[in-house]
Amino acid sequence: MNNRMVVSAGLGVAALLIVSALLGGWVALVVVIVVLGLGGVALAAAYSRPRIAPPAPAPAVMSAEYEISAEPLQTADPDYRAFFSAQVHCQITAGPGAGDAGSWAVRSIRDRAAGIVARYQPEDLAQAQRDVAAAMGQALGDSASRWAWATQVTLALSDDDRELVQRRIELRKKVRQWEDEIALEKALRAYLRDDALATPSNALIWWLAQHKDRVEDAVRMRGTFALLSSAVHESAVSPYFAGLAAEAEPSGEPRPAEAVRDDRPSSPADLADRFVRALHPAAEEEPERELLRDRLASLMVRAGRPDLAGSLRDLGEGDVPDNVTALR
Repeated sequence: MNNRMVVSAGLGVAALLIVSALLGGWVALVVVIVVLGLGGVALAAAYSRPRIAPPAPAPAVMSAEYEISAEPLQTADPDYRAFFSAQVHCQITAGPGAGDAGSWAVRSIRDRAAGIVARYQPEDLAQAQRDVAAAMGQALGDSASRWAWATQVTLALSDDDRELVQRRIELRKKVRQWEDEIALEKALRAYLRDDALATPSNALIWWLAQHKDRVEDAVRMRGTFALLSSAVHESAVSPYFAGLAAEAEPSGEPRPAEAVRDDRPSSPADLADRFVRALHPAAEEEPERELLRDRLASLMVRAGRPDLAGSLRDLGEGDVPDNVTALR
């Protein structure tokens, strides 16, 4: 109840007393009593009305920035670490936990970045940086009072690791190229065996398709095609082509076996060593040769052939680029 209401009630009572004195009698007294009762009820209702407290002030929101510089993070390859740098932004609402918000923000950003970098090989660091930057740009918090995000994200390797990774990339390209060449060779051999040279007639048609203006030569070479198809499939010449094949048989005495140079690999380890030397024949590529030879030896050990792995490593001792033998 405020002062204005008290004054108003007092004036009302005074006015009623004056009217009662002027009128006199019991009627005036009843009127005064009724009016006073109604006024008391009104005053009691006004006094018992609940008071509404003013709204509490909103808590203060603070912002801060922190820097992460060259923090090492593990990549998918245990031998390589990427150095992570970023500008960390933190928004804190005043209250419990605001004091350590800075360390929490830096730790939160580092842990989130480490989880992403650990999925990438060092060769794919550029893609890893794009993914980390996108993820760190989203503000995340552990409650309604602390939020953190990051900008200016970079990932980098040391100079030595960057050079090694570049060599790995070049080596991977060469291996893929070699695999593609082997696949092409296998496809060509399968085509010749199963289609072009499947029968003497197929061989004749295959040759004629490449020499459309030499029909007479194709007819004369039927015996040669029969011998070629028979040799490919290690089978006897069909009776239909037997006479032609006999005429096409090469004349002259074959060279003795000892006069024929045998350049075939002497062992699987020798074949692997020739493969390594064929991929990296130059003298300055000796580190690449050693790396590839070591990886092949590791595969041999996993396949249960440590003896071949040892032979391959022995072949690499005293490695020189001279007399590189091409794969056959």
